[in-house]
Amino acid sequence: MNAQQISFNRNHRLKKGVFLKIKTAFILTSFVVSFLFPSDQIDRLMSDAQSDYKKGNFDDSVSNLLKCIAIDSKYSRPYLNLAVVYRAQDKLGLASGVLKTYTSLEQNDPNGFGLYSSVLFESGKTNESFLKLSNALKLSKFKDVEILKTASFLFLKVGSLTNSLEMNDLALAVARNNSDERYRNFQLRSVIDSRIGIFREIDDCERVVSETIKLFKEVSLNPTDRVVYSNIILNYLWPNYIATSIDCSVVSSKIS
Repeated sequence: MNAQQISFNRNHRLKKGVFLKIKTAFILTSFVVSFLFPSDQIDRLMSDAQSDYKKGNFDDSVSNLLKCIAIDSKYSRPYLNLAVVYRAQDKLGLASGVLKTYTSLEQNDPNGFGLYSSVLFESGKTNESFLKLSNALKLSKFKDVEILKTASFLFLKVGSLTNSLEMNDLALAVARNNSDERYRNFQLRSVIDSRIGIFREIDDCERVVSETIKLFKEVSLNPTDRVVYSNIILNYLWPNYIATSIDCSVVSSKIS
């Protein structure tokens, strides 16, 4: 072997050795970063999970959230998000299981108990559902619009119209007191819309019309929404020939 070949082999070994050292250093650095800064890794996985969920890639979303839990089983956020994905997949048993863990980690979060209540109700576990609903209402001090709407819906589904309307009234009061005008408009529409739904559910035509008129009076609606709600009034007012004390001139002025 001549001197040139010996020099080439030596340089090749040196380059290979340097590459292996760099590769090893990179792997070790990645491991150290992952070990020392798990929150950064969890944040990336949570972001990916959210993106997958929005795209309808539920299995990938679940996979990323389970990775978050494997990194830090005491971090609560992935459990709540995982329950939402499982619910979307109609895997209510799995959703209930992770919500049990979440509410044990976050015992003062009304939203966790609210979601838990809904999942249990959808699973046919009515008594357990209302126990969790009670927790959610108490923790929120009856001041969370979404939880109050959930309560109203659940009471309606078990045939308790009085309690359903009471929860809706509370939600309406909370929405009216919202200091953020834009968000107040959104909440008012949401609550009154659910109230209209209550009366449609029990086929109370007169109240459907009167509550829809209330929505027109209280909420700033865009033209498309005005047409939608106008049609609700028209469908209930004329086909059913409702003889009520409702002033039809008021209706026509609101739907014009």
